[in-house]
Amino acid sequence: MIHNFETEVAKEVGILGATIYTNILYWSIKNKANERHYYDGKYWVYNSVKGWCKLLDYATESQVRLALNKLKEAGFIDVGKYNKLAYDHTKWYCVKRHYELSEKTNQSVKNDKPIPINKPINKPISKHTPKIQEWIDYRKEIKKPITSIAIKKLEEEYKLNPKQLTDKINNSIMQGYQGLFENKDKPKEEDWSKYAR
Repeated sequence: MIHNFETEVAKEVGILGATIYTNILYWSIKNKANERHYYDGKYWVYNSVKGWCKLLDYATESQVRLALNKLKEAGFIDVGKYNKLAYDHTKWYCVKRHYELSEKTNQSVKNDKPIPINKPINKPISKHTPKIQEWIDYRKEIKKPITSIAIKKLEEEYKLNPKQLTDKINNSIMQGYQGLFENKDKPKEEDWSKYAR
């Protein structure tokens, strides 16, 4: 099993404490996402010392108790009791102090703004209708890209008769054509009246 911890937290409370803190933080976030164990304005995680020892099988009960006490004293966690049964002494934990990695990682950095992207984005956002974009993508896939002039003509044709162009694109892609062709087997619009009942 892999256990993670923040080194800056470990400097204050030890590696075991930092590992437990990361675990509590993870389950608190998960409980918040699932809207579970919300008491007194916080999301809580519960576990017994024996439970922590099973999870962290390299630690003894006294080591776990000491780590939890260090976390509480350092202000990283709060401890509560929200058990439904009076005889249940399982402790509940919530994150009290969130560790901000960006503040400690590189103290020479004055701001946390993202690094600007100097390279242009390779794939521009499509400004074409979805059907024309489908045809452009199809032609790229068969390694026969369309010129910008041809794309402009397609857009003009689409404005005049979108249904006819859509049918041509569908037919040509299905048949594996490089050009746009109407389906000759399909009856024309005026012929459909023969098939209506």
